[in-house]
Amino acid sequence: MARVLYLGNKDSIFSYMFFAFVYIIVPLVYYYVGKRLIEPAAFNRGKKAVAWLIILFVFLLPYSARYLRRYDLSASLAEILLIAGYIGLGFFGILFITIVTRDVILALVWLVRKVGKIVENISRANSRFTDTPQNMERRRFLVHSSNLGLLALSGGLTGYGIHEATTLPGIVRISVPVKTLPKDMEGFRIVQITDLHVGQTIKRKYVAGVVEIANELNPDILVLTGDLAEGRPGSLRQDVACLSELQAKSGKFFVTGNHEYYHGVNGWLKEIHRLGFQVLMNAHRVIERGTARLLVAGVPDQRAHRFDPNHAPDLRKTLKDAPECHVRILLAHRPQAIFESSQHGFDLQLSGHTHGGQIFPFNYMTLLLEPYISGLHLHHKTWIYVSRGTGVWGPPMRLGAPAEVTEITIVKAS
Repeated sequence: MARVLYLGNKDSIFSYMFFAFVYIIVPLVYYYVGKRLIEPAAFNRGKKAVAWLIILFVFLLPYSARYLRRYDLSASLAEILLIAGYIGLGFFGILFITIVTRDVILALVWLVRKVGKIVENISRANSRFTDTPQNMERRRFLVHSSNLGLLALSGGLTGYGIHEATTLPGIVRISVPVKTLPKDMEGFRIVQITDLHVGQTIKRKYVAGVVEIANELNPDILVLTGDLAEGRPGSLRQDVACLSELQAKSGKFFVTGNHEYYHGVNGWLKEIHRLGFQVLMNAHRVIERGTARLLVAGVPDQRAHRFDPNHAPDLRKTLKDAPECHVRILLAHRPQAIFESSQHGFDLQLSGHTHGGQIFPFNYMTLLLEPYISGLHLHHKTWIYVSRGTGVWGPPMRLGAPAEVTEITIVKAS
């Protein structure tokens, strides 16, 4: 998908948008859905009150889960509530989109009818038009009937989205042309895993399946571009343990994403080292094939400095004392790093973070924060590939953005 709109990489923009989403947009979504579902229904006052309480209960589930986790009251109950709340959020988000689409169509039909009636009445010197009681009752009936259909449709899409999110990722194969590629480096293959988010819904069995897929590809190097887990290393050690079985001819490399910093980055860095990865924290490594040299560099997450000033991404430091290489690749969790990496002569940047939007059509919101959402793009003279992610975050659902393990092959540009 091409770049559509990017509002910049200021921390304040992200903070304001996140605040607005959590405390303004999400409550309004639940309220709008409730208003359009409950009001047209043939319920008495008591039944309508119960319906509103159910919506409020579903809305509060994830907040209740986070409260339990914060105060260590019940980890197992918190996990159940969080999963249920995220599924509810996904369901209501889909339902919101379908209801809004239906309401826009009804509004356009009503507007066309009203304009037609006004034009018809002008010839009779009477431009007034009102909905008759019969018209209003018919509209209520149409809304209520279509609500039942939209509930069924949204439920079906939610079920499909959950299936997509819990199914092992597919393999996406891409070729990246590099003009300066020598013969010895032709066909160099990289496997990218990113945004696993091991925790509430992604468990050991899923991770083991990802490891098997990656090992079958037998890459030259394997890269994990951040957001490995949702929780502390101590509680998730068994779930991520099989990542130590990942194999690559010339090494496994890791860069931090934003979620490492939410769950104790220093603990995760130790765990990632234990799993056999080289952490590229503003650092680089050189891989040789015959007379050819390839540089793989990595920077921390773009907002890492908010948690640790020593983790601020710094490409000058990353490239310090780097030798001349025929191919230069940067690992950076967020696509927005492309604005700087393209100025430092990198041939390719590998990123994740966006999940490809995860649930259509909410992917368009992601385009407000990141320049690219998924796929391969040429930014000035630097290629950037943005993975849709290997796991899932938030609602355990994927619609229109399937998970992936990516195989990137470096080829000679024609």
